[in-house]
This record gives sequence, structure tokens and C-alpha cells, in this order.
Amino acid sequence: MSARLRLAGRVGLVALAAVGLGGPPSGGSAAVCSDTLNEHRTHRILLDGQGFDVLVHFDGRYVVAHSKGVLAVDACTLAAEVRCRDRFGARRLRLRDDGRVDYARPDGTVRTCDLSAGRSRPSALGELPPTPASRVWVDGDRALVRPASGEPRPLRLSEGALSVAASPDGTELAVGDRDGRITLYGAAGLPRGRYRAHGRNAYAVTYDAANGRILSVGGMGELALRRTPFTADR
Repeated sequence: MSARLRLAGRVGLVALAAVGLGGPPSGGSAAVCSDTLNEHRTHRILLDGQGFDVLVHFDGRYVVAHSKGVLAVDACTLAAEVRCRDRFGARRLRLRDDGRVDYARPDGTVRTCDLSAGRSRPSALGELPPTPASRVWVDGDRALVRPASGEPRPLRLSEGALSVAASPDGTELAVGDRDGRITLYGAAGLPRGRYRAHGRNAYAVTYDAANGRILSVGGMGELALRRTPFTADR
């Protein structure tokens, strides 16, 4: 099975319609912005380097694994800053319950970033494993949806899939591909629309449930945002 792995939700998936992201851990609350994003276009923020992974922190910030380390992006102002600088860069992220973020370097070593203090330290983890709640893998042009028991259920995706995430209500999958497009699949596994997020390589995709957005990183180093529901590109 491919090592390409993306967090799909906090609950097991028996079928796509059962996918759920869950709420933030206690003590945190997502930022709700006065959103001015136009649902008819994709908004892009250049990050001065390459982004490889993205997640939504339960304090509302967007956290990006970046060639300069770990970035935090304010969900409302969209201002970005490097919180944990790392000359080797960061490739993959995992959010801890205490608000710190584990990140994997290109060589696989793992460090823990304290976003508030702006410092990182070596992690006790020898590698960054999937969390027990991870249930969707991208393997070539398939998404493998793993039920609570038994064999994964394959779902055919667009060719060149790189990343996948489940919507907050569990009714769709957002899939990023090598062409930089994001394709949305409904509960029946049929495409329901797509849009151009990047010029190439949508390395990671996720949902911001509080603000009704799909986020992705890729291309030439931009963070792309799209309102949901959206008008699909023709």
C-alpha cells in the first residue's frame, strides 16, 4: 500500500457517508471569519517557498508544512509567519491534543513544534505514524476507505491523485491531483465538480469546517482556498 497518507477524519469509515471530522479538542475553538471569498474563484496566498501539508488547528489557524519549517496562517487575515523554522523543512503534520504540532522532516525524523513559543524540539516518535482515526489512503488512482474491520473498500479517483480529505459532514471526498486540480466526489463515489487550485501538484487538501472552505497546498508554493459549496470550473 502506498505511503501517501492523509487524515480523513476522527471516526472509522464503513462507507463514505459515515465519514466525520469531529470537533476540536476541549479548550480550543475555531476562528469564524467574516468571509469575503468569492465562491466563483480560487484564492491563492503565496508562501515564499513550497508547502507540502496543511491542517486546521483547533484555535482556527492554518498550519502548513513548508520548506522553511512550520508556518501558521491566520484564517481571517490570511497573514502567514514561520513559527518553527527548520533548515531541513517540514513535509508532514500531525496535530496533538495539547495544540502542539508534530512534523516530519524530509529524512523522516520527527520534531514537535510549539506554535505559541515558536520553538521545536526532537519528538519521542521515531516516525510520524497515521493516527488511529486515519481511514483513507491514496494509492495510485484509488482511495482506499478502511472500515472498522475487514478489507479496505477501493474508490476509483481521478488519475494522478496525491491527496484526499473528507468533508466535515461526511458527504464528499476532496481529492488533489498532480495537475493541481481538486475534484469532489459524492457519497456514491461519483465526481460532483472540480476546480483548478494550483498549476501542478496539489500535495495536501483539507476542510475548514468553521468557515466553509477547502484548503490545499502545492504548485509553486501557494495556499489555495475555495468556498463551499462552490461553482465548479468549466
